[in-house]
Amino acid sequence: MDDKKRQVALQLVAALNISFRRTTHHSALEEEAQGLIDDVFRELSNQREQGPALDYDLAFFSERFGIMTGLSGLKLAPETEDKWTQFTTFSDTGFASGFMRVPG
Repeated sequence: MDDKKRQVALQLVAALNISFRRTTHHSALEEEAQGLIDDVFRELSNQREQGPALDYDLAFFSERFGIMTGLSGLKLAPETEDKWTQFTTFSDTGFASGFMRVPG
């Protein structure tokens, strides 16, 4: 992933993080989801994290958070849902070309 795409991903995850923290009710599932957001934010912020390892981290986050919002029943506030949609749109078009999908 090039630096420009990394910055876009970082901005999208940061916006998702802010919205999620503001609207969460601190259930066990929400705490797990927040942990995923924190982990991927930390990895994107770490300039030493590059290449396939970063791609894997983003793929894992995308797949796992998607499962949580789908099958596991994690409910997102409308604002947070919008941020998640922005991230998934970017992931589907912005960096997914060299991306392997990771089983949740």
